[in-house]
Amino acid sequence: MAAARSFYESLGFLARGGFRLPTPPDVDPMHIRFMGVNARHHSLALMPTPDLRSPAPVHIMVECETLDEVGRALDRVTSAGYHISSTLGRHTNDKMVSFYVRTPGGWDLEVGCRGLLVDEQTYTAEEITADSYWSHHWGFS
Repeated sequence: MAAARSFYESLGFLARGGFRLPTPPDVDPMHIRFMGVNARHHSLALMPTPDLRSPAPVHIMVECETLDEVGRALDRVTSAGYHISSTLGRHTNDKMVSFYVRTPGGWDLEVGCRGLLVDEQTYTAEEITADSYWSHHWGFS
């Protein structure tokens, strides 16, 4: 993870906090690390792969302008039978209202709106203790 963070920092990404994944007491904790390259809270989320050999992107996100657009996208992917990885919810770190759908390539696409914009002069990266204020139930369908 340190090498991956260093690589993205060399491209201009800044640390925007993290999230410790819930793990049993006998398992070493794993963290998702968020990084941003513009005013959006984060453009990239990294986490170790299950075998811990290399970090991997967690998801790619499409930001819509309105909640209605997000809702229509959710209706389309649901009616098409795609796997919903996480139900509609609101994140604690970037305040995004979104859902996640599994792509044919096996990674998740997050579709959301209303994300937090960061002012680099006043923002302090933080580690969140919960990923959502409400919903975002994972492994839904």
